[in-house]
Amino acid sequence: MSNTRQKGIAFLTKVMGTIAPSEIAVSKHYPADQSWTKEPTWWFDLPVDKIRRNQNKYYYLLGESEHGDFVILKVPIVFLQDNIDSFDILNEATLRLHITSEGDDIYIDKRGTGQINFSGFLQEL
Repeated sequence: MSNTRQKGIAFLTKVMGTIAPSEIAVSKHYPADQSWTKEPTWWFDLPVDKIRRNQNKYYYLLGESEHGDFVILKVPIVFLQDNIDSFDILNEATLRLHITSEGDDIYIDKRGTGQINFSGFLQEL
């Protein structure tokens, strides 16, 4: 398990209690010069089969902040299922998200064709 993932799960546990690790995706912060989108971003890869068959209510996307803590997006599985055709899917197996981490278009997936907005799932701590 990567250090960023370990830190993210520990942060989530501290602020929200224990959540199954299989329901959590963690991304380090990628500055614009290291990002595929050329914007500050978080990069998440989610297994498509898990989203399609998942019976859990939420998927937690944790984006590392510049301050060492994490931004938490508590995304309903049904939202991912309903928008799956608007996301970038690799080899029919991986849903790839590049969510902007700064700027006027913060929390928008820039990888998929739908430019899906995740701002409504931000958890205020």
